[in-house]
Amino acid sequence: MTKLLLSFLGLALLADFAVAQPAAQPAAAPNSLTLALTINHGTDARTYNMLLAPDRCGEVTSVEKDRTDAIWVCAEPAQNGILLRTKWRLRAGTTQYDTKWDAVVARNATVDVGHVGGVRLTLAMK
Repeated sequence: MTKLLLSFLGLALLADFAVAQPAAQPAAAPNSLTLALTINHGTDARTYNMLLAPDRCGEVTSVEKDRTDAIWVCAEPAQNGILLRTKWRLRAGTTQYDTKWDAVVARNATVDVGHVGGVRLTLAMK
């Protein structure tokens, strides 16, 4: 009876140890795209990170009382890089800026779009 009880306690401790270990985070697939999306408006800059498969879409939205950021990005493989179909909207106080654009972008490249001296979106892709 004592052996059975000790065996049961040993199994319970091992099971508890296995459950208590944090799960390993899966690594991003080698062909996944890592995007850093930075909105610059005056002295304010906000960066959002996105991970996409090269044939999928992603969206990030941030809403606060006096501002809204909304960014949509779709990625498609292209001959010379990745075709990014992008739409973004900024609302800050009484300012609203909307843009939609497509561009073929190489990995490790940066694209900067927006109003010269004003609202800008910088997209860095790895």
